[in-house]
Formats: sequence, C-alpha cells, structure tokens
Amino acid sequence: MLALFAIVSRPAAVSFALGLTLGLPCATGSDLQRVDESVVDVQALVLGPTSKFGHAINGQSFQNAGLVTHAGWQYAAYYDRDRRVCLARRHIPDGGWHKLAFTDFRYPADNAHDTISLGISRGDGRIHLSFSQHGVPLRYRVSQPGLATDPASYEWKPGLFSPTTNRLGDHSVSSVTYPVFLPLPDGNLLFGWRQGASGNGENLLSHYDSATGTWSAPWPITSREGAFQDELGKSYARCAYFNDQEVTPDGRLHVTLCWREKAPTANHSLAYMVSEDGGRTWRNSLGAPLDGPARVDSPGLTVINIPRRLGLLNQCGQTVDSAGRVHVLMVQCTDSTLAESPQQPPWGHPTARRYVHSWRGTDGQWQQTVLPGAVGTRPKIIADSDGNLFGIALAPTKATTFSNGLYPNVGQLVIYHATAKNRWTDWNIVHREPRPFLTEPIIDVARWRDEAILSILVQEAGENFSPIRVLTFRPEPT
Repeated sequence: MLALFAIVSRPAAVSFALGLTLGLPCATGSDLQRVDESVVDVQALVLGPTSKFGHAINGQSFQNAGLVTHAGWQYAAYYDRDRRVCLARRHIPDGGWHKLAFTDFRYPADNAHDTISLGISRGDGRIHLSFSQHGVPLRYRVSQPGLATDPASYEWKPGLFSPTTNRLGDHSVSSVTYPVFLPLPDGNLLFGWRQGASGNGENLLSHYDSATGTWSAPWPITSREGAFQDELGKSYARCAYFNDQEVTPDGRLHVTLCWREKAPTANHSLAYMVSEDGGRTWRNSLGAPLDGPARVDSPGLTVINIPRRLGLLNQCGQTVDSAGRVHVLMVQCTDSTLAESPQQPPWGHPTARRYVHSWRGTDGQWQQTVLPGAVGTRPKIIADSDGNLFGIALAPTKATTFSNGLYPNVGQLVIYHATAKNRWTDWNIVHREPRPFLTEPIIDVARWRDEAILSILVQEAGENFSPIRVLTFRPEPT
C-alpha cells in the first residue's frame, strides 16, 4: 500500500499519496482486459504545425461527447482528412464502422478547440451535432426522429439530417464555445455552452423537449461578475471552466469547475454545484441554494482553494459513483514540484505537473490525493458499480514534446485504477497502450453506464491525417 502523510487545507483534509510514477509496473492480475479494437477511419484529420492549441482536433478533454452508444449502436464524431464533419456508426459489439460525411461544410480553420459534440435525445431518437465552435455563432444540425431508436431501418446518409443552423428553435445563438449535450433520464436533452471569451464569459443551458421537438430559451448558470483578489492581483471579470458535467440516474446534474480570471489569466480553485431540476436552480456543496447564476464569490461554492500560481489546468475529468460521491481528476503543480523544476508561468513546467484526485464523501467533506509522476494530457475518470475508479490519459514518453509547453505531441495510453475500500490511495497502472497517440482520450460514458464496458476513442500520431480508433476493455476481478 502507498505511504501517506496528511496536511490540512482550509476547505478539507488533504492527503498526498507517494510512490506512483510512470515507471511503476502494471498491477498484478487481469484488472482490465481488452476485448476489441476497431478503426473508425484510417485518415482522420491532424492539424498542422501552425495550429492553435495543439494538433489534436479529434479528441479534446472538453469534447462531450465524441463517442456515444445507444440502442446497441455506437457513434463516433470526427473530422476526416478532407476536413468534413463525419459521423460513423457501428453495431456493437464487433460490427464494422460506416461513415457518413457531410459535404456542405469544410472545416476552415486550424484550432484544436473546434471539436465536434454529439448528443442523442432518447425520447425521440434524434441525433444532435454541434461543430467548429470557438467564439462563433452556433453551428447545429439534427437528425430526423427515430434514427437512433431503430438505426437498422435507415440508410446511413447525410439526408437524414437537417441543414446547419445558428438557431435552437426560435432562439438564435450568436457565440458558442465548448458545446455539450447532456442526456436527461426522462429522454430529453440539455445543451450547454460558453458565451463570451476566456476570462470574460458565462455558461448557458437550453432544454430540448423530445415530445415536441422544441428548444427552450437559454438561461445563464454562471456569471462573470464579482471581484477576486490574491497575491497575483485583483480581477473583476472571469469565466468558469467545467470538468465533465454529469447527469446521474436520479436526474441530478453535477458540475465541478474552476475559475479563470481575466487578468492575470490563470485558473484557480475547485468549485462544486448540483441541480435537481435540470439546471434551473442550483445548490452548493453544503446543500444551500445559490442566489442566481454561480459567481466566484457565491457562498459555499468553492470546495478546495487552489492558487493561480499552481498552474491548474481547466476542463479535466469528473464522475459520480454509485454512492453519490463526486470525483475529480485534475492537473496542477504543487509548491514542491514548482520549486524543483524550471519555471514556466502560468501553467508550470511539464515536469512540475501532477494528477490530483479530489473527492467529496457522503458527509460532504472534500479530500485530495496527489499522484506523483509524469503528466501528459488532461485525464478522464470513471467509477464502477462498487465505487472503484479508473483514470484514463495519454502519458508522456521519451519522444514527447509539448507545444507551447502545454500540449503533448505524442503519448501512450495509460489507464490507472484505485479501489474504494482503500479510499482511492492505491492507484495502480492496469494498462498501457504504447503506440504513439495524439488526442486526449474520449470515453463512451453511455456504454460504460449501461454495460460496464470501457470504450475509448483515440487517434494515432501523424502528419495531416492518421487512423482514429476505438479501444474497448472489460474490467475483470482480481
């Protein structure tokens, strides 16, 4: 078992786990068995050397979701080498992929933020797409009803989808960044996005009613307003960056987030809020209602104070386990790792970054475990039915370099594991996929929930184009 020592922070007791590095051998026993590997497209787009925010447009941590399973079929959204928006589907567990490429739009830029988001409204079987969105008007198209309910009845072709529009029903949307579709247990859907700029924006939601096929007027759930001050200075504007937003089977919407101040621009803090009415009203981690959209100074919203100087990365992984415990897997530096590495503000040198597991117990208290060792991409995290955790990321290799000191150009797929019985202090590496990959892993959350099967969308390293694959694993008892 890993050695531990404890320190106390203001919002929670914090423990640092020592001993985990990428040199650690894989866990003994067959914890994770790979059961399938399939190629979605052999020539998926890779952005060029002058692209913004790295080269990986077909897999970013904020892409929700690029891989979704519904009614026995799996769907993958991506750009191909011709810069077309593509949606591929296959019958699981081992059917071949069939590609649908929209010919009325060619991706015009070189910005890895312009990913494709995919959603399915289960109530009417429609497939929803939002694409090429970074501070531009909405680009949205939707399928005819029933397509995802009975896929085998439909020939897979672009005519099944509407033309691209900048409207959600009667409501035009002028600025969209980080679009996300969130399926609700009643068969309806939420669409979320940021309006405004980094360090100066707010997050909004709109509700889709599958019975009528209509969208509600958007409403804000975070605010840019308020004053914040620390050792770096004072700021009067900001934006919230969400980790993976999650709607649990009981209909509760869980959101963890950090704040990015307008000046100096850097992330700070971990905050948590939860909604029981589809995002209309919110409560903080203590269960008290928020007065309007979440603000940096909303009482009880911040659960762990993380200073701006520690280079916290935004939009990492979040999940809620079967006991209702909220887990977040983030990237940040620590005071000791910053002191021991070359300085590179505002995010810190790559050697100073660590994966940090933060979790909220059933008593409402937050705790942390820091995993020492090399960090690559922003991670994802999922929980099995017993509350055991898997963390998924690309880890750096000897060949890895970092664009702008932040975006790894290649890495190996690494899957970590920790058990609930040991309060997640026993992180092990249970799988390594050594081939050089490029993108941040995308998880098929729907398939994991419904079947306890882990499907991961990841693209190989390459120039201009490369294969994009789905690797599928089944957890095995040890």
